[in-house]
Amino acid sequence: MEHGRQWAGSGSEWQWCNQCLAYEHTSGLVPGWWVSDLQVPEADLRHDPAPIEAARQDALKRAAGAGGPTLPDESGKRRVPEVESGSDT
Repeated sequence: MEHGRQWAGSGSEWQWCNQCLAYEHTSGLVPGWWVSDLQVPEADLRHDPAPIEAARQDALKRAAGAGGPTLPDESGKRRVPEVESGSDT
């Protein structure tokens, strides 16, 4: 705990822009509240978001099929997210 915040440990983050295809990779502390069930082999993590996006879409489809809440919305309430439609390219 630091300054009243709990940390789960260290981790890393990827951010991508699907408009200009730029990306950024950073490292930092993971908040104690962070939960992710995405399973992406470390060898698949690279400069493009395709492996993480595929895992994210699979998780959204599983959650929607199960009817269970998975993500907090802006108010903090948990909800089943909508699965984005469109091409996978």
